[in-house]
Amino acid sequence: GSPAKRSVAGPLSATINLRRSGDAAIKEALPNMNERRKFTRIPFSSGVTYELSNAPKTKTSIGKNISRGGVCFYSHEFILKESVLKINFTLKKYPYGAFVKVAWVREDAANDRYEVGTEFIETKKVDD
Repeated sequence: GSPAKRSVAGPLSATINLRRSGDAAIKEALPNMNERRKFTRIPFSSGVTYELSNAPKTKTSIGKNISRGGVCFYSHEFILKESVLKINFTLKKYPYGAFVKVAWVREDAANDRYEVGTEFIETKKVDD
């Protein structure tokens, strides 16, 4: 079936439904295949910039995967779960900006970094 609308409460609260958004680039790039997860993840190795909402200093990173529900990227610093971040990335040649909430963080000690799993709060295509 189709996923329900997802809401995230908080100071940056917004309701998003990427499945029904008019954004053809995200729909085309992120198919909703049948799998165990709510949203299918696809490999995503584009550059990602992010900043914590309470410490606006831009950091540069690289993505791991992306879905209609969120993005996973690598960070050389630990980021607390539930933190709200402003991120920017490019998908299918289109630049996007998004607010995300950190859902989980996993240490990747072998590579001296962390995997950061996030959920979209709000997304928008950035005008050129």
